[in-house]
Amino acid sequence: MNIKLQLVLIVLVLIMDYIILRNIHKSKIDIRYAIIWILLSLSIFWMIIFPKTLDELASFLGIATPTNALFMISFFISYVMIFYLFKKISIHLDAIKDMNYELAKLRKEVTELKNERKND
Repeated sequence: MNIKLQLVLIVLVLIMDYIILRNIHKSKIDIRYAIIWILLSLSIFWMIIFPKTLDELASFLGIATPTNALFMISFFISYVMIFYLFKKISIHLDAIKDMNYELAKLRKEVTELKNERKND
């Protein structure tokens, strides 16, 4: 890998890390989710510094080319992240549904209390 390309990629990774840390600091992203992005950033940084790592990983996994290995790993990570996010969405949808039921019950109670006061 060309040294200029390595330097550009390192700068881009550092900018991404800065953006992640800034979002954590401003409480725009939860630390649990930021850890995933920081780990990905560190792994990209590792591959930039030691480009032969991907070659070794590809041969260890029995994949013909490092590019295919990178594509497969990226696909797997994306798949896991999408599954995790869908799981979180399902949990939040259930919570929203429960809150809607609770809100409906409270509205009914408030309406009944208003009607009782009017009758008194």
